[in-house]
Amino acid sequence: MKIFGGNFNGNNHTIYNLTINDSVDNMYSGFFGRALFGDISNLKFENLNINVNSCTYVGALAGSSSRAKIENISINNSSITGKSSVGGIIGAMSSGTVSRSSVTNSKISAEYIIGGIVASPDGEITLKDLYSNATITTSSSSGLGTGGIIGKYEDSKSNLLTMQNVLFTGKITGKGDNVGAIYGSIEVGGEACDNDITGSNGTWLYDKNQIGLTEPKYLERGVAKTTDELKKASTYSGWSNEIWNIVDGAYPTLK
Repeated sequence: MKIFGGNFNGNNHTIYNLTINDSVDNMYSGFFGRALFGDISNLKFENLNINVNSCTYVGALAGSSSRAKIENISINNSSITGKSSVGGIIGAMSSGTVSRSSVTNSKISAEYIIGGIVASPDGEITLKDLYSNATITTSSSSGLGTGGIIGKYEDSKSNLLTMQNVLFTGKITGKGDNVGAIYGSIEVGGEACDNDITGSNGTWLYDKNQIGLTEPKYLERGVAKTTDELKKASTYSGWSNEIWNIVDGAYPTLK
C-alpha cells in the first residue's frame, strides 16, 4: 500500500511470508509505503522479506510515518534490506510514538542510517517499551547513523526526543563515528548532541556480550549490561509488569 492515512487495528493477527521487492521511485517501502497520522496497532509479521537495495526509507510496517501512534507491533524471523534509512519497524518518522513493539530474530541491512526499531526520526518523538535483538549490518565505512533502537535523530529544536525502557540484545556490524549501541547519532541544529534525550538513560539497555562493537565511543550510546545482568529481574526495577514479562533466567519479553 503506497499511502495510508487513518487508524488500523490488526486485532493481533499475524501476516506470514510476505515479500516486498518494490517501492515508489526508490523511496518508501514497507507494508505501508507511507503512514500519515492516525493509530496503527496490534499487528504481527512473521517471515517478512523486504529486499529493495536501492530504496531509501524502508521499514517492516512503513517506509515512513508522520504524526502516527504505533503500538504493539511485532516483527519476527524477518529480513529487511534497503539502501538508507532502514528500520526494523519504521524507516523515517516525523513526530509520533512507537511503544510496546519488538523486532526479534531478524536481519536489517543497508549502506547507512539503520535502526533496530526506527532508522531516522525527527520532530517530537516518543519511544517506549521496545525490544530488538536484530542483527544489524551497515556496509558504509562511516555508519552514518546506525544503532540498535534508533539510527540517526535530527531536528532544529532540542528536547523533543523521549526514550524509556528500551532493550537491545542483538549485534551490530559496522564502524564510524556515528554507530552506537542504542542510537547512532543525535543532531540538534546541525550539531552533534548525544545527551539531547528525555527519559532515564538507565533504561536504555544493551547486551555488551552480544553487541559486537568495541570502541568506547560506540558503547557510551546506551547502558551496557552483561547477558547475566539482563537476565535478572532486578535489573528492570520500574519497568511495568503489565507490559513486560520479567523473570529471572531470561531476557524480558513484551506481553
